[in-house]
Amino acid sequence: MVKQRYELLDTLRGFSLVNMIFYHFIWDLIYIFSVIDNVWPNLFYIWQQFICSSFIFISGFCWPLSHNHLRRGLTIFACGILITLVTYIFLPQNTIVFGILTFLGSAALFLLILPQQLLKIKPLYGFILSLCLFILSKNITRGYLGFSFCKISLPPEIYANHFTACLGFPHDSFSSADYFPLLPWLFLFSSGYYAYQYCYAKNILAKFSRKVFPPLNFCGKHSLFIYLIHQPLIYFTLSLSIDF
Repeated sequence: MVKQRYELLDTLRGFSLVNMIFYHFIWDLIYIFSVIDNVWPNLFYIWQQFICSSFIFISGFCWPLSHNHLRRGLTIFACGILITLVTYIFLPQNTIVFGILTFLGSAALFLLILPQQLLKIKPLYGFILSLCLFILSKNITRGYLGFSFCKISLPPEIYANHFTACLGFPHDSFSSADYFPLLPWLFLFSSGYYAYQYCYAKNILAKFSRKVFPPLNFCGKHSLFIYLIHQPLIYFTLSLSIDF
C-alpha cells in the first residue's frame, strides 16, 4: 500500500522554510556584510523564534510519518555536522555549533530510545505536558527555569563544557551563530509528535491532504536540500551584488 501524503504539511514546512530564507537574507546583510543595522532587535528575535518554533513543531508532527526514523535522523544529524564544519572553515566568526539541523536529527533519534510508555501517553495530555515543559525550560540556557520574574536558578556546575551545551547547559565561553540544544527544544518537538497522534486519533489528518499553494508545497517536499544550499546561494549573491 502507498502511504497517503499530507500535502498541507509540505506547504506549512515550505512556508517556514521560505520565511527562514528571508530571515537569513536579512541576517547576512546585518551581521556579515554590515550593510544595514538591526533597528528592531526585539522584533527580529521574535521573528527568528517564530520560524524555528514552527519548523521544530512541524518536524515533530511529521516524525511518525517517516519510513525509517534511524536513517532520517542520522542523515539530518550528519547534515548538521557538515554545516558546522563548513562554517568553521569559511566563517569562523559565525561558526554554527549544534544548530537546528543537528538538533532535528538528534530529536528524531532521541524519540527512538524513549521508553514506549512515554510515547503512548494520551495525545492531549502529552501535548499539554510537552508545551508546559517547553515554556518552563525556555530559559534553561540562561541558567534558570521559569521566567525572569519567577525563576528557579540551576547549579552553575552543570554548565561545564560542549557536551553540556548540546544538552542545553552552555558554558561561559560557548558561542554559536545558530544554537538549538536538546533542552528546551525537545519538548516542542514532542508537542508536535503528540499533536499528530491527537489528529490521527480524531481522524483530522484527512484534512491535511489538500494542496494549498503548490510552490510552497514543492519547497516543503525538498526542504532539506533547499536548506543546505540556501545560505551559500545568499552569501554568493550578496557578495557579488555588494562588491559590484
